[in-house]
Amino acid sequence: MTLAGSEVAVTSLALMSVVRRAVSVVVPGADVVLGPPRPSASGNDPTVGLHLFRVDAAASPTAALPRRPAAAAVTGPRTWELDYVVAFGGDSGGSVAQLMLGLVVEAFAATPVVPASDGIAAFQNLHPDVPAPSRIESIRVAPLALTGADRAALWLMLSTPYQLSVEYRARLQSAT
Repeated sequence: MTLAGSEVAVTSLALMSVVRRAVSVVVPGADVVLGPPRPSASGNDPTVGLHLFRVDAAASPTAALPRRPAAAAVTGPRTWELDYVVAFGGDSGGSVAQLMLGLVVEAFAATPVVPASDGIAAFQNLHPDVPAPSRIESIRVAPLALTGADRAALWLMLSTPYQLSVEYRARLQSAT
């Protein structure tokens, strides 16, 4: 099974929905965007950037088991790992950015399984002529622990000055 672009988009939009709900009540007018983190023009506008930087098929727990050459292909759910950096800006990276980071961490801790329906609704609004994916079974979100060197490499790849950020892994499980 391959990962459809619409499944990636739905996952990103579902996470964006959680982030938007988390920050909008306490920081009205905060802008939540998909894409690489970029400071706002003034540097003072509250902004949260959700950027997908890695997609990979998750290792199957049975992948290392020997198989007979004539064995039938195993069917069932397929899991993909999507790694995101969530970057925060506002009042030059001061307390507003820190507040939004705390709100997002709390939201993902309270919602470790993100409803795909949020992402599907947003996807259908943005792309009414494209069929929404129907194979998504679950989207599980957990913090991603990066070493200092990995974080530095990530920000070097993003080609932007460092911003207050946190990384998360979404595990997208799709039916075959």
